[in-house]
Amino acid sequence: MKNNRFLFLGVVCSLFWVSQAWGHEAHEHGAAKIDLAIEGQEVEIELETPLANVISFEHAPRTPSQEKEIRAMAAIMHTNKTLFSFPDKAGCVLEKVSLKSDVISRDLLAPPSSSGGKATQSASVSPKKTKDKKDDDDEHADLDAEFAYRCQNPQALTYIRTGLFKSFPRLKRVDMQIAGPKGQRAARLTPRSNVIKW
Repeated sequence: MKNNRFLFLGVVCSLFWVSQAWGHEAHEHGAAKIDLAIEGQEVEIELETPLANVISFEHAPRTPSQEKEIRAMAAIMHTNKTLFSFPDKAGCVLEKVSLKSDVISRDLLAPPSSSGGKATQSASVSPKKTKDKKDDDDEHADLDAEFAYRCQNPQALTYIRTGLFKSFPRLKRVDMQIAGPKGQRAARLTPRSNVIKW
């Protein structure tokens, strides 16, 4: 069922992205993309961002301090309840977070072991290609994150607020596509405009 929702979200939002022509490159530092789908009580959010927006490098970690930085970023993604928030009346609860990157291993993207939260979380890593250090330095790697919410009163879903800019100050712009019962729309979020109403 979940895969069908993400397939639906992907098809709808891909078609909508083509029609909107935002005019920024697929990998642009400071910019990210979000696809949001509302279907019944389910809210699915897909975030695609260059790694440089959420950590200070874009390659596999080479030092313990870089591993520590990745773990801190992953902890924010898994546990920070202000990354995405909805009206209280909607009764939305985060059920799952999934993180993946081509250059970061599964264990570094896993939720903190001490988090006893209700949400079930998973992390995955795509197969790595064999490459030399120079190729690693030149790579522009991304982080893909999926957030799944269940809302007790979806009729009260009238806006979404994001705390991404506060948590990740390198992020300056998020282009967002929304597909839901009220149709499709696009919006741009910035640190000064971090709420979308519909």
